Formats: sequence, C-alpha cells, structure tokens
Amino acid sequence: MEFSGQKSTITPEGVFIIGTYDESGVPNAMNAAWGMQSDMGEITLMLGKHKTTENFE
Repeated sequence: MEFSGQKSTITPEGVFIIGTYDESGVPNAMNAAWGMQSDMGEITLMLGKHKTTENFE
C-alpha cells in the first residue's frame, strides 16, 4: 500500500501549552490535556472557560 502527501501524527497524546496575549499585551499560558489529533493536519483541543481562552474572543 502506498501513501502520498504530508503525514503527521502526535503519539502518544500529550499535554499542550497554549499561550495568548490579552488586550494589554500581557502574556498568559495554560496546559491543555484534552487534545487529540483529529486529522493528519489538525489538532482538536477541548477547552473550558479560562483566562487564556477569554483572550481568543
């Protein structure tokens, strides 16, 4: 069997560190343990309400 194209995997599933900046430019980071590889080129993170996630808005 042959495969072509870009291939990537994240195994075993690890802890992700997500960093953001707030509107004043202050950095913030959090650990995200609920993440998975959802496609060969995508990572899906399940995040609850947190200071870091508020910075995404």
